[in-house]
Amino acid sequence: GRPRQDGAVRVWDARAMGGCSSSGTAQMQRSGDDIRRNMGRAFAVEWCREGASIAVGYESGEVCFLDVRSSSTGPRGLDTRGVVKAHSDAVRALAWDPESLRLASCGDDGVTACHSGEVPVTTSASVHGENYARCVMWSSPREGV
Repeated sequence: GRPRQDGAVRVWDARAMGGCSSSGTAQMQRSGDDIRRNMGRAFAVEWCREGASIAVGYESGEVCFLDVRSSSTGPRGLDTRGVVKAHSDAVRALAWDPESLRLASCGDDGVTACHSGEVPVTTSASVHGENYARCVMWSSPREGV
């Protein structure tokens, strides 16, 4: 089937579904204006290795951090921990560092940015020419992107 473009973020347990599949019932979901707020389509999603956060990169250049540990919307909800405006164009890739303390993002504006903190803030950003960036990864836990 066609992918949904409703702006919702959904989490499934692939083990309970017998593998990766788009069928089944989502275990957690967050949707509506509180998650999307005119951010446009989500182009990148990255699950934190520690399992506590999901980062979502939008075409607006914003990165939304969702907390999966607790929820004010019920046991199967996702709370927004923070939103950073790190890019002037679409976010295309996200990567948590090996220690799950920092998140790197890159996008169509050619910028690679680093975000950290309990309430996330952009701690550094660098421009890589006029070309867009579509992939980002960490070289080691103590080094940069």
